[in-house]
Amino acid sequence: MITDLKQKKKFFKGYWFLEYPGLDDWPEDIYNVYSFMNVDVGYEGAKGISSYRFHVYTPQKLAEIIKEHKFIFCRHTLIVEKFDLELIKKAIEGILPEIEKYGDDVT
Repeated sequence: MITDLKQKKKFFKGYWFLEYPGLDDWPEDIYNVYSFMNVDVGYEGAKGISSYRFHVYTPQKLAEIIKEHKFIFCRHTLIVEKFDLELIKKAIEGILPEIEKYGDDVT
């Protein structure tokens, strides 16, 4: 049944950030940020949703981590110039038809 859902047209239903859970909880430096993000995807003509996880980084935060640890593994990752909600949503919407290739399905 879940496989049938994933064949339907998808739409961005909701999201949340673990490190920034509220509207007033936004990073001070939007160019130096990491956050875990959960994305809920709806399906046209269906009641169910699927949830996908991403790690959202800015280049400055990646550089900081690499400097400290000398390496980083990146899977299910979105790298954005700055931690800007509209930019992040645009990026996610751009991959919605194939989101299961990019995000970690945690449904």
